Amino acid sequence: MQLKLNPQFLISSIAILFSLSCGNDNLNTSVQRVVSQDSVGYWILKDNAQNNTIYEENLRKALSAVQEEKNDSLKANYASDLSLKFLMKKDSINFKKANKLALFSAQKIKDSSKIAAAHWDAGDFFRDYNVADSAYFHYNAAHKIYKELNKDYNSGRMLYNMSLALTTIKDYTTAETYAIEAIKIFKPLKKHDKLYSCYNHLGIVSNNLKEYQKALEYHQKALEFLKKADYNSVDEARSKNNIGSVYLAQDRYELALKEFLEVLKSDSLFFKNTKLYAKALSNAAYSRFKLKDTTEVRDLFEKAIVIKDSIRDTKALSRSYYTMAEFLLSKKDSSTALNFAKKAKKTSQASDNNLRVLETLGLLTKIDPKNATAYTSEYITLNDSLQIAERRARNKFERIRFETNETLAENELLARQKQLWTGIAATLLLLAISSFIIIDQRRKNEKLRFQEEQQASNQKIFNMLLNEKSNIEEGKKLAQKRISEELHDAVQGRIQGIRMLLLGLNKRNTPEAIEQRGLAISELQDVQEEVRAISHELSHSAYQKIYGFITTIQDLLNDVKESAGLQSLFLFNEEVDWDGFDGDVKINVYRIIQESIQNCVKHAHAKNVELTFSIQEDKVFKVVLKDDGKGFKVKNRKKGIGMRNINSRVEKLKGSWEINSTIGEGTTVILYIPIKNHEQFHKAAETIVAAS
Repeated sequence: MQLKLNPQFLISSIAILFSLSCGNDNLNTSVQRVVSQDSVGYWILKDNAQNNTIYEENLRKALSAVQEEKNDSLKANYASDLSLKFLMKKDSINFKKANKLALFSAQKIKDSSKIAAAHWDAGDFFRDYNVADSAYFHYNAAHKIYKELNKDYNSGRMLYNMSLALTTIKDYTTAETYAIEAIKIFKPLKKHDKLYSCYNHLGIVSNNLKEYQKALEYHQKALEFLKKADYNSVDEARSKNNIGSVYLAQDRYELALKEFLEVLKSDSLFFKNTKLYAKALSNAAYSRFKLKDTTEVRDLFEKAIVIKDSIRDTKALSRSYYTMAEFLLSKKDSSTALNFAKKAKKTSQASDNNLRVLETLGLLTKIDPKNATAYTSEYITLNDSLQIAERRARNKFERIRFETNETLAENELLARQKQLWTGIAATLLLLAISSFIIIDQRRKNEKLRFQEEQQASNQKIFNMLLNEKSNIEEGKKLAQKRISEELHDAVQGRIQGIRMLLLGLNKRNTPEAIEQRGLAISELQDVQEEVRAISHELSHSAYQKIYGFITTIQDLLNDVKESAGLQSLFLFNEEVDWDGFDGDVKINVYRIIQESIQNCVKHAHAKNVELTFSIQEDKVFKVVLKDDGKGFKVKNRKKGIGMRNINSRVEKLKGSWEINSTIGEGTTVILYIPIKNHEQFHKAAETIVAAS
């Protein structure tokens, strides 16, 4: 059986375990928080540890919820989980519903792993109900998928399960082949527990084939791998019981009895595996009976019968009734033997153990000679029907294998056809690639020419900006020089004259001296006013912002006004250092504005245009150019060279743009240029955002 966990179910489980560590008061809150939006997961988790009946009811509610699930992937996951849970609960009705839904949902989303898992569950279900052919079909389907997915471990497990299914129809040779194939997979993976199971099964198969020495070797191999795996005393006891069964089939009763007694001495076996204990007890009693050691044999038989009956192991009980009848017949107690033989027949029929029924009918002919003819007739009829059923089963298994091989052959043919079509497609692809390369090279050449033209244009604008900046810097230097000369020549000379006058008057206190000091003080006030005036001029010169970029845009607008009579309004924030923009931004924005204004004059026949520069809070330079031209339908307008140029320049700046236009209402072009994409402007961007 495969354990499948849905990711959401696992998360929910972890959340619940975590909440338990924090105290019971938080349990309901935690569960509600995790699965409140997931009704399927909620019903799977709800009260699952408190009451088994309630939990089963919740699983049924979960199944109802998952049938309404719209998400195919979730439906497949949940249905797969529920399929396994109903299988473990032995709820056949709901298992069939969940498994069918799991298979359908997995096939719908083409999830091979989920499809294989659904087949695996179905195989286990039919094996539990002794429907060998259906079990084999689903195991085989799962095996093919796991093999294609290169999931070797699961593929090996399916081979082992297929071997178990074949054993039930006595196809021991094929069963042996599959078990050996499984071993070849498990050995490199060092799956010692699975190697134990395979070798133990091979021992049972070889015993049925009457290859007793090989059977003993397989069982010894099984014990060797069991010691390498996590040690399990029950598995060791099971292997020893199987070894004892081989000795029993060989009539080596002393060796058989020794193995069975060791099994009975296994630590707490009665409590760990009551069924195995009862089987070993019955086998030990039978070995003693065959050794003519009748001491306590009947008590041992009766004890085994009581244990098997208490655990309702009907199949094993039929064997105990049979061996008890055989023992009583040897004691000449025919009436009691007949009673036990009839019980053996009845329980064998109830457990569909037809081989035991045949053996019991053979024994009844000895115990009840008067009715031997009837028993013999019944034996022949049953044996014939079993042989027919066995042939049919083998034919069905052969048909499944044949269809599998046929599918493989078809897949191989399809693979060859695929190779042929792949070759043709590759040739066509090469031709297409060659054509594409030629066309692409032409396009690249055209693009290169376009870029060269743009580069020349950009260089021209860049030189304009440099010249403008140079002129501005030169003007500032001339202003500073003039102010410096005024301070040095005018103000300093007057202050020096007043200082010398005051030094001479300090020693005189005549009315004339007092009058001259008053004049000197008045002169100082004039000097103070002159200094203040120069200071204001200097301050204005120092703090006045002169924009090379802005000036260039203004010159562009003025040129268009003079040449085409287009009136313009230019709005921008004077607190922003627009010259701090990266050169690429200024050049490309200038060209876009130039292209757009040309469109206003040439196509829109606009009279007025409004240009706005602004900085958005998310550090985006926004440019809006709006005209009052005739407008056009944007959807019907083909992209000409101008619009392609604008798009190309905006893409270079990693920005975006839009154009809105309505017939009769003009056109608006909006640019969004991310400032943060220009490393040189990071600091300027922070200033701009603060200023805005």
